[in-house]
Amino acid sequence: MRIYRLLAACAILGTMLGAARAGDLSQLKTELDNLNSAVSTLELAATQPALFDAGNLLFLPANGRPAAASIKWQGYVRAIVGTIGRHEGFDGDQSHTDHPELYEIPFRTQLEAVAKSGTDAGEVGTRLKLRADYSLVSGSTRQLPAAPRFKEAWGWWTLAKHWTIAGGYTNSLGNMDFGLDNDGSCTCYYTNKGNASDLRQNDAQQLRLTRTDGPLSLAVAIQSALAEDKFGNQFGADPAQVAFASALQWAGKGFDSGAFGYYAPLRQGLLGAKPEYQFGVGFGADLTKSVALSLGTAAGRENIFVTDCDPSSATFEPARYYAVSGLVTIKLTDAVHAEVGYARKYYRQSCHTYKPAQDAAAGLYYEPVRNLTLGVEGEWIPFNGGPTDAFIPAESHGETRVAFVSKFRF
Repeated sequence: MRIYRLLAACAILGTMLGAARAGDLSQLKTELDNLNSAVSTLELAATQPALFDAGNLLFLPANGRPAAASIKWQGYVRAIVGTIGRHEGFDGDQSHTDHPELYEIPFRTQLEAVAKSGTDAGEVGTRLKLRADYSLVSGSTRQLPAAPRFKEAWGWWTLAKHWTIAGGYTNSLGNMDFGLDNDGSCTCYYTNKGNASDLRQNDAQQLRLTRTDGPLSLAVAIQSALAEDKFGNQFGADPAQVAFASALQWAGKGFDSGAFGYYAPLRQGLLGAKPEYQFGVGFGADLTKSVALSLGTAAGRENIFVTDCDPSSATFEPARYYAVSGLVTIKLTDAVHAEVGYARKYYRQSCHTYKPAQDAAAGLYYEPVRNLTLGVEGEWIPFNGGPTDAFIPAESHGETRVAFVSKFRF
């Protein structure tokens, strides 16, 4: 009897322990499920960016997964107070006329937006730059257009690894972005206006193919022969006339270099004109932690409207040129740097050889905060430099510039 009672007690105790163990396991399973759910929520939150983050607008699809699409924007406002002294004359004539100094207040605003989206077929993106310029000049009717215009409207598609196809309106591949150039290494808010330092094919409509492999890139493009110069003026033939451009560039740490080419076939309707071209090479290097050097050289041919060769008729006369350009940048402190540049350009026509065009510029810049630049600039463009040409502004005949510049970035 005692044995039966003992066995019954053990059975009851086992049943109670099994029930308790089952209850504990069920509770433990519930807690594990809750923990897994919390971890999943944290992981999803960590991968989802905020809708607004330091100027970036990010899009999230309805399924909650992060999208690879973003829009970034930035811009600047620039104001300048400058003075211009001009003197004019003609090659071979040492006399010249001095004009009263002009006081100019040019200002500019620009807004840039970049949108990119990752797709299964590669990245697709666009870049838009909307710019408005205006200039008040004392004693002159000279004014830059005030209406906003697209400085750049560009789109691209990374169709394969290392390969990108792009199109729209942007800088030409034939531009020389080394030396005394305000779209390259030079700050030059108010300077870089001389003919000697102009080694650019400027902005044009184009279709471009680029291959990039690390720091090395090769690009070729077919573009409109109708271009826009650094003064905002359009020149050239019908936009349907095409030109070809290419660039081979190396962008390394502390050293970059490039070779650039541009060729425009004969433009129809320009009496006496011949195909235009420019080929050049350049490099930039950090000589020390505080000194950087940028050098560029180019040779080419452009059509110049002249009356010198045949006084009885005004025609386009091809002019060959060779140019060198250099810029030294010196970092004085973390917030102050100085720039000194010089360019020299030699012209030659079949009926005329011109004295070299020259351009010397310097600037001192101070950045009290990251988004603000204040500075003083000066430029000297000697008299008797380059051919007299309806397409080359009077500044090439002789000019001095001094200005206080300011630029606020946002």
